[in-house]
Amino acid sequence: MVRWATFHPGEASATPKPFALPPGGLGDQVMSPALASLGAGRFFIVWTEGAVSNHQVRGAVMGENGIVGDPIIASADGANAGQGQVAVLEGGRGVVAFLVGSGKTFEIAATPIQCVEK
Repeated sequence: MVRWATFHPGEASATPKPFALPPGGLGDQVMSPALASLGAGRFFIVWTEGAVSNHQVRGAVMGENGIVGDPIIASADGANAGQGQVAVLEGGRGVVAFLVGSGKTFEIAATPIQCVEK
């Protein structure tokens, strides 16, 4: 289970909350989260979800209260994608990169993203 928490500098502790999968994905299990800072208390989070041998990488903007806006699906339909990594430049342009399994081999795939404040 993936958990998350927010805290401010100087606070002694934070209470972790379970990461609730937003609708629209494969569901089942969630694993392998990764973050990139967007500044102003916002992050872009990516995670892998789905059943064994049928995973997809999704992502969303997170703020102090959880996911903001609609999540994206970074991996192609039918791809058995795993452990995404995200990088975002100033201005919100970035990329989500991940492995795609095919038998005993893997390929690296990437999806461009644009994070804008609404």
